[in-house]
Amino acid sequence: MRNWLLGILLLAGCHSPSNDVVVSHSDGGRQATELPPKLTSELKAERSSDRLSLAVPVRNDSDKARDLVFRQTGCSCYTAKFGDELLKYDDRTTFQPNEEKLLTVLAEIGTVERSSQYEVWFNWEEGENRTEQVVSASVQTFEDARVTSQIITKVPPEQLGQRFTRIIEVSRIGRDPKVIQQTPSLDSPVDYMTLDGVEPQGDPQEIAPGIWRQMWTLTLAIVPPKDLSSDQPAFVLSAVCPAKEGEIPFFAKCQALIQLETPIQFPSHVAVGTIPVGIARTRRVLIRSASGTPFSLGPSPDNKTETIQVVTENERRAEHWVELTVTPNQVGPLNEKFVFETDNRLMPQFEIRVTGTAIASEPAATEN
Repeated sequence: MRNWLLGILLLAGCHSPSNDVVVSHSDGGRQATELPPKLTSELKAERSSDRLSLAVPVRNDSDKARDLVFRQTGCSCYTAKFGDELLKYDDRTTFQPNEEKLLTVLAEIGTVERSSQYEVWFNWEEGENRTEQVVSASVQTFEDARVTSQIITKVPPEQLGQRFTRIIEVSRIGRDPKVIQQTPSLDSPVDYMTLDGVEPQGDPQEIAPGIWRQMWTLTLAIVPPKDLSSDQPAFVLSAVCPAKEGEIPFFAKCQALIQLETPIQFPSHVAVGTIPVGIARTRRVLIRSASGTPFSLGPSPDNKTETIQVVTENERRAEHWVELTVTPNQVGPLNEKFVFETDNRLMPQFEIRVTGTAIASEPAATEN
């Protein structure tokens, strides 16, 4: 799966900031083409692995030869060079009168939509004369595809198995309006969430010279399973956005969290790992009221397990820390459940499943 970034480079040379705009290719790996007529430099924006290379022209406007002495970059997270050698403090580069050289700034490629400013500090030196010079470049980074929202939903017990919908928005950015108008699809890791509909939000909008954005609305149909728990883990789903013909599509990822809404919150599953037979292992778990209302808690007389013992607090509380002790009595997998009772009329009972593995306390004897 790719997540290439699109960049707009706003460049400032050694003088006042320029309004020239260079649009790099979507793969960031080729020289920019079709430059605006007023841009006369050989500026390039190239990508190598996860690094971005920005070439900025530096000119000696003096009619005398001068040295350009490197001082520092604006941050240690990026570097600069003339030619093949990275610049170190006090490195000197000699410029003849009116000579121009390309300064290359090496920076990490942004992973979110943002504007980044890169600055390199120098001194021009000619005999005793010294003049400070700052070379700068600004990079506006766009993501090719991005989900602008997440799905966080609590499902009441009475809605389990019943269909409902949720909406996510997808931002698709590219240089070809026709490509970003191709309909996205959904890649979901759970079978109870499917794509119910896709609608474009109007026409593509030009958000920068040569850069277009198309917004999409995706309607998701969700049928929560009967065994949905209150501590169901989050998962990642993707909006799959088509690319140019023959290219790999873009995957815009989104976190989804769909859990059972219960008046009492508790871990539905506790893993105790590997335990020798006859050895006790204790886990402390938090059981709490979702609304903050105090409730009483205790073991149910329906429990038939001899492996699990529970110690609860003998008073009504909004939060109960419970000690759950497991002592296996035979070798093999553990898969037990313990039932609790409460005085909450909406949830008089619930159960916690305990899993693990019981092993022999001592190695078996061997014959000579």
